[in-house]
Amino acid sequence: MAVIQRVGSPAKPRKWMSVHEMGDMLGLKKTDRYWLVHKNYFRTETLLGKMRVEIASFEKWYANQDWYHSQSRYRTQEDRKKDAAAEAASLSMPEMARLLDVPRSTVYGILSSKKYAPLLDVIVIAGRRRVTKESFERFLQAQDTYELFNFEYEELELEEKREYENYKRRCLAEADHSQEKKCLEYLTVPEAAELAGVEPATIAYWYTTGKISVRKTGKIIRIPREAFEQWLLKRKEKGVV
Repeated sequence: MAVIQRVGSPAKPRKWMSVHEMGDMLGLKKTDRYWLVHKNYFRTETLLGKMRVEIASFEKWYANQDWYHSQSRYRTQEDRKKDAAAEAASLSMPEMARLLDVPRSTVYGILSSKKYAPLLDVIVIAGRRRVTKESFERFLQAQDTYELFNFEYEELELEEKREYENYKRRCLAEADHSQEKKCLEYLTVPEAAELAGVEPATIAYWYTTGKISVRKTGKIIRIPREAFEQWLLKRKEKGVV
């Protein structure tokens, strides 16, 4: 007997979704989709020869993932967009530690302090605590024990890039691929000196007198490679040794 749905009557909520839909939601490739299904994190059934995922079971698993101990953290495409916006307006614990120039343990102490905790708004993104930038500014204004180190939020990106390039340097050194250092976006003072054929003290003289531009993160100095190479080329064209 056919079931006739009256026009205008509310549609029944879906109970099942396809593995393809689940994969698209999480941004997973085909192999990863079925790998996740076979982990039995949520209920699945084979209906009419097709594997189906129970929506209620999936949503319960998704909301209760063990963020701190699982090797993979699954996020829907929509949640990733929300996370990106929230991350841009907040600081991670390591970022806060770098801004204050204190150990990370001190940051956790601040967050558990009865004196300072009320000043800071903590949010959780993908299982990780973050402090909103707005409340961090409020915290800085309300006390004089901790103060901002020599760089601002925007310079955190430069520091992270510096750390990544230091990692690349170590990899290149281990592989003895010294020629590939030209791919580095920023140079250390010794690297710039080697490139220019001068002593590091000369590089220091050049940037302290404004002849070349540098980027500073705290006490760390990095020289933009492309601009430095162009400056050296112009210097050579002028016949300056």
